[in-house]
Amino acid sequence: MKRQLPLIGLQATLARDECDSIILCGSSSAKSQVFERISDNHWVNHRNPDHFLTDEDVFESVHKGLENDFDSAQCVLRNENVLYLAFNGKVTIERSNRLVNQADSTEGLESLFSALGIKGASRKDKIRQSIHFSRIVINALKKKTKSLRILDLACGRSYLGFVVSHILSRKGYHVELHGIDINEKLINKCSELAEYANVLGASFEKLYKN
Repeated sequence: MKRQLPLIGLQATLARDECDSIILCGSSSAKSQVFERISDNHWVNHRNPDHFLTDEDVFESVHKGLENDFDSAQCVLRNENVLYLAFNGKVTIERSNRLVNQADSTEGLESLFSALGIKGASRKDKIRQSIHFSRIVINALKKKTKSLRILDLACGRSYLGFVVSHILSRKGYHVELHGIDINEKLINKCSELAEYANVLGASFEKLYKN
């Protein structure tokens, strides 16, 4: 019977709110899997982003991965990295401080969400969801594309449109955001927010029923 690898502390690490992602790597740099947290106890694997996973699902995937195809699992937390290295049936754990790039594309999201009026526990979930969606958009863009227009239908407060526009702009894209909704109050609110937050290239329009 094959002896299971002891992954001490991994389940506790997965349960920590600041654990953003886990990267499984093999001996070949081309062989990797990325699990990304999008909300509490909800993860996605980049190979199948439409299928949601729980903390336990990710733990089992990492455990099986280190027993078979992969050599390491890196847990990326807000302020540190936790690296599990598998070799000859044993696992060693290395911890290192994570250098935070102040010019990161997500800088300023907290103040943006404050302006949007999104507070409390829902803010962290919405920030993660917005970042995840932004990565999907970036991956879908052609490499030479540096200009795009975002159409946000039934935009409401357009929090997703604002955040995606913010992240893409900080990554060097020229972004135009256009939101449409039947609620005139929300349209006016979005226009005020765009001016207040200095979101360039944003416009909002009321949709009239026939």
